[in-house]
Amino acid sequence: KESSAASDVYKRQVEEHPCSRAFEQMMHALWEGIGAAAASQLRLDLAAQLRSQQVGAEVRLTMEYWLQSPERPLAPLALPPLRDQLNRTYVLLCERLGPVEADQQLKAAYQKALARQVAPAALRQLL
Repeated sequence: KESSAASDVYKRQVEEHPCSRAFEQMMHALWEGIGAAAASQLRLDLAAQLRSQQVGAEVRLTMEYWLQSPERPLAPLALPPLRDQLNRTYVLLCERLGPVEADQQLKAAYQKALARQVAPAALRQLL
């Protein structure tokens, strides 16, 4: 019963916050694409940036929690901070992999997210 209730909550969040779910799925696809070690480092770098940048407390705490426990669903966030976090991810990827590889990885993550039945409109809104 408990996993069914959790599944129902997650399903409602997907319906109510499609951009948060799209961001979550795209990031998971990106992490799969770059490998476990690079993904772990990227999560650490993103978390460190949250503290050094002008990020509101709610966004910072939500993202920090999720980056530390990426197997848990991302709590819903508004579109602007999701776009900002995706942009920060892209900048870090460019620094680590170079712009060509970063573009390829981001495009591959977008395609994987689409294949996972993520709402196309929500994915497009992130980019």
